[in-house]
Parts: sequence; C-alpha cells; structure tokens
Amino acid sequence: MRSFLSFSLVATLLTSAGLGALAVPVDECAGMEYCASNFPTDVLVERSSLPSPTVKTARHAWTNAERLVRGLPLKPPTRRDSARRSGPSALPQVEKRGIIEITNTDNGQVIGYVSKNSFSKAQLRYQPAITDAVTVTFSANTGATSLTDARITLVDSDVGAGYPLLGLIQGRDDTNANIASRSFHYLYFGAVAVPGTAPNTPGAAVSNSYTGVTGSQRVAESDVWNIDLTTGSITPQWTNTDGSQPATDLFSQGTALYAGGDSAAFLSRYPSPLTHYTLKFIETTAP
Repeated sequence: MRSFLSFSLVATLLTSAGLGALAVPVDECAGMEYCASNFPTDVLVERSSLPSPTVKTARHAWTNAERLVRGLPLKPPTRRDSARRSGPSALPQVEKRGIIEITNTDNGQVIGYVSKNSFSKAQLRYQPAITDAVTVTFSANTGATSLTDARITLVDSDVGAGYPLLGLIQGRDDTNANIASRSFHYLYFGAVAVPGTAPNTPGAAVSNSYTGVTGSQRVAESDVWNIDLTTGSITPQWTNTDGSQPATDLFSQGTALYAGGDSAAFLSRYPSPLTHYTLKFIETTAP
C-alpha cells in the first residue's frame, strides 16, 4: 500500500511539473532525402585522392557506329575544300554577375535565393534572405540574348574555392547516373572542381562537393545551364549515360535543391512535401 501511495505521489509531482508524459523522440529526417546525418563531419576526402576527371567525348564527336548504338542520327559528311576558309572573328565577351532567385511555380511567389550557406559544404540549398544569396558569374557574347550549355561560377559559396562551378551531382541513392520518367533518381545542386565537364556529355567522375564531404563517389556535370538573358530564366539539362537528354524537373524538399526526371517518383520514395520551382538570374553590380 505504501509503495502504491509513493508511486502515486511521484506521478502527481511529475504531472504538476509538466513531466507526466515522456517525450517521444521525433525523427526530423522522416520522409526526407536530406538529413544532417547524410554528411558525417569526420569524413573529408582530399581532392588529390579522388579519381582523375573523366571528360567524355561530346555527342558531336562520337563515331557513326557509336551514334547508331545510341539511336542518334548519323553525322553529315565532312566537306573538305582545297581553299582555306577564314572563320568569323570571335565576338567580344562580357561577364555577367548576379544572384539566382527561386520562385514557387504553384503560386508564383519568390521563396528565396540559391544560398552561399550550403548543407555541410556538400549540397546547395536556398534561403529566403537576399543577403544569404550566393553571387554567381558567367560569360556571354556581347549582344547575346541566350546561352546554352553555359558554365556558371560560384563566387562566394562556403563550399570553397576548390569547387568553383555550379553543377548537378548524382544523388546518394541513385543506382546509376540516369534520370527518367517513372524513376526516383535525382540530382543534387552542388559544386564542381575545374576542369568540370564538357557540354552535352554524360556525368563524369570529376571532383565535386558531395563526394568531397561524404567520400561517396558520385558523378557530376557542370556545363548544363541554359540561360535566357532577356528574362533571366535558367534551366538545366542533364545528359544520361546513353547520350539522351530527358526533361529535367526542379523541386525542393525542405530547403534542399534537387533536379530529376520524375518528382512524383521521388516523392513516392521520400514522402515529405515538395515544392516545384524555377530559377531566375538577377543581375547585380560588382562590389
């Protein structure tokens, strides 16, 4: 009887102190692809220990046999003139400098900017404050209204100068480097080391921010950005291992930025809410 009364007294005291119910641990990563534990702080891979960059042959340089295997049209015959032709002079280039705005496509609201404050210096994110926006630069011909397969440089990202190029990186759980409809495969927004990758080539084992932090070998592509210089619209184009270029969807989970071939398939595997977004270049003046 005394034991029962003692237990009741303790329970009453705990309840009055607001401690009557034990806290149930909450998994903050439930349903999300991103989690802080994805990036162990004690794993840092030196760039020199990564495999040498593999820059694959561009599609226009593939042989006709290779193009047939990939279902691509044959190259036109090469015309060789005896008279040497002089090519057009190169147009002068200008450097564009600015930030990248993120807009929710469902309601048209600006939700933030590609941030200079990454997840563990491995994966890029967005943040709502313009003061957190990463500064980017790229080159364009004078008078150009658009760019394809552009290379974008990150000026002040916390990933560091070792990874200066904005790129897409193969996702942690992807079984290969391809994205497609009905596939959950996804791509991180991240940073890539020079020399990067050539336009219209499949992902290569170049040094990148995700691999550098986690030690997990993931391929990346850098020169994937199409930019409308009139509207500022930026869209990426990933190239699969067979040379195909699927539609590339943009979506975020939390504030983590992703691209992929099928956001619905991604959501089925990682069932935390997604936000579909667009990218817009906002030109700024140099400091």
